[in-house]
Amino acid sequence: MKILMLTQQNIFDHKPNGGIQLAIANYKAIISAAGKDNTFLCIVSNDKITVSPNLNVVPRLTNRLVLAALSPFGYKLHGPITEKKILTYIKKINPDIIFFDGSLLGRISKKISKVLNKEQYLFLHNIERDYALNKMKKESFVFLPSFLSSWISEGICIKNAKKVFCLNKRDSLRMEQVYHRTPTAIIPISFTDNFEKLRVQPYNGKKNILFIGSLFPPNYDGIKWFIENVMSELTDDFQLFIVGKNFEKKRDSLEKHNVKVIGGVDDLSTYYYSFPLLVMPILYGDGMKVKTAEALMYGKAILGTKEAFEGYELESSYCITCDTAQQFRDNIYNYFERNDISNFYNEVRAIFLRKYEASIVQRTLAEAILDGTHIFGSEEYFLNELKQ
Repeated sequence: MKILMLTQQNIFDHKPNGGIQLAIANYKAIISAAGKDNTFLCIVSNDKITVSPNLNVVPRLTNRLVLAALSPFGYKLHGPITEKKILTYIKKINPDIIFFDGSLLGRISKKISKVLNKEQYLFLHNIERDYALNKMKKESFVFLPSFLSSWISEGICIKNAKKVFCLNKRDSLRMEQVYHRTPTAIIPISFTDNFEKLRVQPYNGKKNILFIGSLFPPNYDGIKWFIENVMSELTDDFQLFIVGKNFEKKRDSLEKHNVKVIGGVDDLSTYYYSFPLLVMPILYGDGMKVKTAEALMYGKAILGTKEAFEGYELESSYCITCDTAQQFRDNIYNYFERNDISNFYNEVRAIFLRKYEASIVQRTLAEAILDGTHIFGSEEYFLNELKQ
């Protein structure tokens, strides 16, 4: 059985964001299902990626005017030329299944359905229609073409897919409401375990709070709100540290009320190992937050909004939902009055290992792809493949 994964995520990026990490997890699950020699990958990207056996790279379309013109037809970051190259590659390798990593290649899906009659599977990173609609509402009406192309493309992908996987119940419900389709399975986000307990630093007694995330609208809006409404009301012995790619660009506007902007760093783990409390004031968004799984891996105490914990099942007194400024303030004070303050909690990490560690979740997806049939045999096969 040959499986081709189509994605717009560069899974070879050395600093992967949440979308890339999910694509990597899906790719590993496919390898577990079909084997390395029978797994093919086609990436729609303008990054410099070395083409290798079983890997094809086709360029994105970057001209905004052309993209806007094509958007009513369901093209999203690609055009007819890209479409033709992908179809040529599909004909060349002749896969049994085409696995769409994300729902933004609907035009390709339509052609595959009409011309090639190949079985299609789809993994929704989120409900792209809702994501684009939020961007249009919160940022600019200029995202209208993106909204149109996302809605059309996603509808085509869902219609043509034999199996559809999504991340959480919210996306499942939205898919039913908007596209009148129930997912085949809900497969949560996962994270590859690279925790090293010997690197955990002893708690130093300071009331330091950590925020980790790259600079994009939900993170920026959330931490800006947190600074204005939470940090501004805390006593002077509390300090917030902001760590994440490109946040150094906002240093001048954010460094007030005992806030220190670190910005991009080479090794985020140093901060996870060194701080007692993580905050995730994400006010809006979609899908699941990969950073939440990462924080669970490091055994962190977390105060987060409902959005930050969306899709997660957390049963811990160290992971507390806060949706108002008062709830954040109260729980910050309560946390630093505890007798067991630490930079690591076994109870939190245990949740990660049970539910969100990569090999477990990826094996679940692999079995869903195969309808529960282990083509390559034993549990040891799956675990060994996923470690590579």
